Amino acid sequence: MAIVTSCFRAAIGVAAMIVLLPALAGAQGAIQGTLTDESHSPLSGALVRVTRGSESIRTVVTTATGAFEIGALRPGTYSVSFELPGFRIASRDAVTVGSEAVRIDAVATVERCPGIRPGEQCVQNSLVERPIEWADVPCESVALTQHGGLVFSPEYAHVLEYRRGGRATLSVETEFGQRITYEASIDMAEFARLCSLIDHFGFEQMKPGYVASGYDNAGFEVNVNRAGTEKRVRDEGFVGPLELFAIRDSIEAIRATLTWKPQ
Repeated sequence: MAIVTSCFRAAIGVAAMIVLLPALAGAQGAIQGTLTDESHSPLSGALVRVTRGSESIRTVVTTATGAFEIGALRPGTYSVSFELPGFRIASRDAVTVGSEAVRIDAVATVERCPGIRPGEQCVQNSLVERPIEWADVPCESVALTQHGGLVFSPEYAHVLEYRRGGRATLSVETEFGQRITYEASIDMAEFARLCSLIDHFGFEQMKPGYVASGYDNAGFEVNVNRAGTEKRVRDEGFVGPLELFAIRDSIEAIRATLTWKPQ
């Protein structure tokens, strides 16, 4: 009888743990939200950092819609900071996270040069008294090659390139080997912002290649040309630094804003 009672109690204990485990797992919270500019347009490629005291918890990149989410956070108080070249974004301190998602919708303001006056513009952190021109943008071209798409995706791979002067091209390869090329025009200010972001996130200092062991042919390559000097950084298996993904996502985000026509 004692043995039966002990077994019964053990079974009750196991059952209680099974019931409690989902509740314990659900005790974790999240911070989610969006990042937009003053005109309410989404800002992609921004780094969003969550810290707790002096400890860095996690960093993510805003998507093409400006959205971000940082999950699996233990209950507590956190700080959230944003980083995007050319913009000033206030940090959020004392963000209390419980068992549910906390929402933060941040608005970025354009960062001006110190002491800027009416009629002046900020070009590469320098004051100029003339409108910005294409010659002020140091990048000659920025290209993104992505390959190894989803098996049943109509777009298996593509090459996306923006050139100084405003020309944009998109070459798409389908899973069945068909190649289609499109062209569009990119805004000068948008191209200049992309070039500034590439510099800010240290593209020139990155290794030329990042390769995961046992990768499945899915990856991408960023190619930047300036003053006749070309720098390529490839990622096979999505293991490169977060800043490289921020650059990639920013290049892709511009694609969605352009009007493409078949060549």
